Amino acid sequence: MDPQLRPFSALQAEGWTSYDLRRAVAADELVRLTRSVYAPVVQLSPRELHLRRAAALLSTHRDSVVLSHASAAIAHGLAVQHDNPPLVDLTTPPPGRGRRTPAYHLRCARLEPDEVVSVGELRVTSLARTVADLARTTPFTWGVIVADQALSAGTTKLELSAAVEASSPAAGMARARQVVLFTDARSESVAESASRVTIARTGLPRPVPQVPIEVDGRIIARGDFGWEDWKLIGEMDGEVKYRPGDDPDTTPEAVMAAQNRRQERIRQAGYWVTRWGWSQAWDVGAMRHLLRTALEQQGWRP
Repeated sequence: MDPQLRPFSALQAEGWTSYDLRRAVAADELVRLTRSVYAPVVQLSPRELHLRRAAALLSTHRDSVVLSHASAAIAHGLAVQHDNPPLVDLTTPPPGRGRRTPAYHLRCARLEPDEVVSVGELRVTSLARTVADLARTTPFTWGVIVADQALSAGTTKLELSAAVEASSPAAGMARARQVVLFTDARSESVAESASRVTIARTGLPRPVPQVPIEVDGRIIARGDFGWEDWKLIGEMDGEVKYRPGDDPDTTPEAVMAAQNRRQERIRQAGYWVTRWGWSQAWDVGAMRHLLRTALEQQGWRP
């Protein structure tokens, strides 16, 4: 068990009373992770806090219980819809029973030996199984977002497909299969994955992700999305291609100036650049209007 996790029995053995613990929690000296597990209060990110709660819950269950779904995705380092979901996702193999409490959602499902791995001290579903579970149980866009990240991490479409089929006949199989078909390792961020789904839903011509832009046989940049037939590049606002890094003398203004110079080079190569923000990446109507206008400007006709 994580040494930062302190079971109530261990604290009692050290002389803590229930009153002492209530007072320590009220004074923000301890945080109560579960009914019987505490931890010192430290500055944790939402994802770290979720994993701390998950570790505490795992310590109270038998070894066959593992983190799954969004909790497993967080353990694997994947971006998910909520950085600190209110419930920890757990899975137990048969003949265990599922249950939902205010602290966790325990599902009962068959797990093959290769579908359980260790991430640090946590028992979690494998990356492919985690994607399969989320592809079945979350909205299509978030299924794609998680699957794209898994491909970028080295998982293959074949592995994702096998994990989906292994979970049959669970609910959501049709959606999960569509997620695997749609996923693309070339998407480099949550915003790009979401944009790709939204663009597909507009009914407009589909772009190529991470399209290379060449001048005299040399790649000068890569656009987030490219419609080569119409010399159009689509880019996400906020997808910073030049970052300050570790240089304290590099300012946000310098970063923006570098990005503007990059965009100008793309335009000088003969492309028009259209940009959109986070909200448009999820809004089919807004994306359709923006791209239709840009494509028609570049000569596309329905």
